[in-house]
Amino acid sequence: MHLKTSCPGEGLNSPTPTLNITAKNSRYFIITIPDNAISKSPFAIEKGLQGILGTPKSVKKLRSGDHLVETSTTLQSKSLLTATTFLGQPIKVAPHRTLNTTRGIISEPDLIQCPVQCLKSLMDYRSRESLSFGVL
Repeated sequence: MHLKTSCPGEGLNSPTPTLNITAKNSRYFIITIPDNAISKSPFAIEKGLQGILGTPKSVKKLRSGDHLVETSTTLQSKSLLTATTFLGQPIKVAPHRTLNTTRGIISEPDLIQCPVQCLKSLMDYRSRESLSFGVL
């Protein structure tokens, strides 16, 4: 007789991030302006950002012409994500792909007895590796 072991979270779909979740979990954003249409002074850019989100924590211009904006609060992040124009030009705002992530080890004593199949199912939930005593 073969008993089926159930895995925690088995059969669940990972949710798509909503505006509130993205704003809560992201602090770094990339503002992309099509065709780099804005060649304004830094003072005009600062004034435009203050109109959208207040005073940001930091703003840096990247080599590509995009702007990296670090926000202080969730409200600022939400305001920036909902912005569609900047200094009269259409913009695209997206969370930075690497600056908003962390790497580390999460260990859970309850998962020690889980079979490797269950640990591999955790990879669907944005985990890169699920190791159990060196066994992937």
